[in-house]
Amino acid sequence: MSKICILTASPIRDLPIDNLIADKLKEKGHEVFIRPCLREGRNSLLELQPDVIVVPPIRNPYARDFAEDCKRFGCAVVTRHTEASCDWQDFKSMNQQDKIGIVGAFRYDVDCEIVWGEDEAQILRQRGCKFPVISVGSFAADVYKTQKILDSCMTKEVLFQKHGLDLNKPLMVIFSAWGFIDASPDLHVDEQTMCSKDEQGRTIWLAMIKDVWTKYKDKYNILVTIHPNIDKIPYENFLKPLNIPLNADSHAVDLIKNCDLLIHGGSTAAMGAHFLNKPTLQYGDQNQKGGWFGRAETALSKIAPYAKTVDDLLAKIETVEFGKSNADEAMIKALETGRYGNMDGKATERAAEIIDKLTGKFKFVWPLAHRDYDQLLMFKQPERIVIEQGCGVCQSRFYRVNPQWIQQLVVSMKITPEQLKMVQTQPCCPQCAARFVETT
Repeated sequence: MSKICILTASPIRDLPIDNLIADKLKEKGHEVFIRPCLREGRNSLLELQPDVIVVPPIRNPYARDFAEDCKRFGCAVVTRHTEASCDWQDFKSMNQQDKIGIVGAFRYDVDCEIVWGEDEAQILRQRGCKFPVISVGSFAADVYKTQKILDSCMTKEVLFQKHGLDLNKPLMVIFSAWGFIDASPDLHVDEQTMCSKDEQGRTIWLAMIKDVWTKYKDKYNILVTIHPNIDKIPYENFLKPLNIPLNADSHAVDLIKNCDLLIHGGSTAAMGAHFLNKPTLQYGDQNQKGGWFGRAETALSKIAPYAKTVDDLLAKIETVEFGKSNADEAMIKALETGRYGNMDGKATERAAEIIDKLTGKFKFVWPLAHRDYDQLLMFKQPERIVIEQGCGVCQSRFYRVNPQWIQQLVVSMKITPEQLKMVQTQPCCPQCAARFVETT
């Protein structure tokens, strides 16, 4: 038996999934604790002293350093991806900077990495990491295919009473897009924010909500929800004069189960609605920004009928059939074979099987300081800036600048491709000038 700590990335979005994993690990005899990761992760490590720790995906130097500390304390570390990343088609369509965002801008060391789809696993294995990367399928599907979760959902009566809604009118839930705007301002890091890209989109989205409210306020209850960890104030300031309630603390499954119509901007919620036989409509396409999706024409943005304009959206609302999914089955299948992986509702079970096999033993050691947060000029890991190689002729060892680091400099310093070519030369041995053969 091991003491296992699961650190939840988003208590609203991820806690139901982490609870399922915890239940399955407890059935195997483990002692399991679930704690929030943000702001509490390090304290939980020292308080609980677990043998195995499950952390969210490692996307920044702080998360990397925390995983490194856990390893030094003797913990087995598994990183569980909380969202689907990309499939091969998306990855091949990305520019170099976005590909770096997928594979990571720096190296990290864990005992295992658990991801959704097999395409994503194959892409991450190309990094040459020493730990296994294993796909288990869509964690999101488990939430909608587990009767225990559905039975524990908030009832319609409770939800309607909470927001002062009319039980005699159908409920339209609008899932706000642009999930990074105003996110966790106390944890804000300039180099990692996407807020500057989101503000214009949020303005457009709020204007759409007002138009929908103007036409359908007498026919529908309208409820707006925001992405986890989002600042509520901008939304409250806009919605309060319209008397539109804002939900900021419920899991998506609670809202989808009790709604009659869902409006979104190209969200995973459309897939959940399909599993629960609820119609959805998509306004705009938040995925056309690129990033992890690589292409605007991603299957995630083709699940639901698409409205490019507000007038088109208003017209489509008239055509929906309550209690019936209007999702494109071909797009659901495309997601299952690509980005999301198996959607049989057993991803958490497969994840628990992997975590069950990890072994560790906590031991206290004095923590180290970490000092390479600027990511361009100060490094703990030499391999981030140079790669050791060998000459196949004179057998000497030498170093080559890491192309990934050069690419980061190119993006940061706004160097043009033409300027970059001026410093790129034919590789050869610095000792004997022979064209070398790389060795490991």
